[in-house]
Amino acid sequence: MDHLIGIPISRPTAKQKHGTFTRSVFFAPEVTENEFLTVLVAELPPGTKGPVHLHAGEEVVYTLKGVLEIEIEGRTYRMEPGSFSLIPSRTKHPATVVSEEPWVGICVFCDQCQVIKKYTDLRFETDGEMGYKEGAKTN
Repeated sequence: MDHLIGIPISRPTAKQKHGTFTRSVFFAPEVTENEFLTVLVAELPPGTKGPVHLHAGEEVVYTLKGVLEIEIEGRTYRMEPGSFSLIPSRTKHPATVVSEEPWVGICVFCDQCQVIKKYTDLRFETDGEMGYKEGAKTN
């Protein structure tokens, strides 16, 4: 990881396809060997309905382009360009692109944080799904 400290990254280190949308990963423990945070740019085509998922820790989402409706704790929030959303830890948050253009946003979360993993009753699914699923303890 020392090779990344302080160096601006202008291109993604990995591209991941999840169904109809693309994640351009800039930092992630499994890709760049940093310790905890995942930072990515997500691009979802119009009409995309994201899977119901959650993360062990909080997630911050920033909208660059398009409009996304995200459901958090039973309420629907409209994410327009320039808006931030803080999604509480362990909170299911499905989302739908409601604009006629793709939604593009920056997502920051910490699924690999060892402290969170140690004290949570969630386990990370690595079968191509995103986020955590309710299940057995991770330790």
